[in-house]
Amino acid sequence: MLWGGRTKVDESLKAGLREGLTYLDIFLEGSPWVAGSNMTIADFACVTPVSSMAVSSYSCYLGIVYGREEKQ
Repeated sequence: MLWGGRTKVDESLKAGLREGLTYLDIFLEGSPWVAGSNMTIADFACVTPVSSMAVSSYSCYLGIVYGREEKQ
């Protein structure tokens, strides 16, 4: 999301998003839950930001988590 009159997302912020989603993907390997073998507050904490990306211009980064081919 942009604010302060910005019209483009800084590349360093995109890199940070990619890194964070890569870590999320690692946590989800072999389990549908972010932390542990059951649903926890961590799963609820991830729902809103990841869901928001799915319907925004950042959806191209979700290939990291959802296993789709990543768009660059």
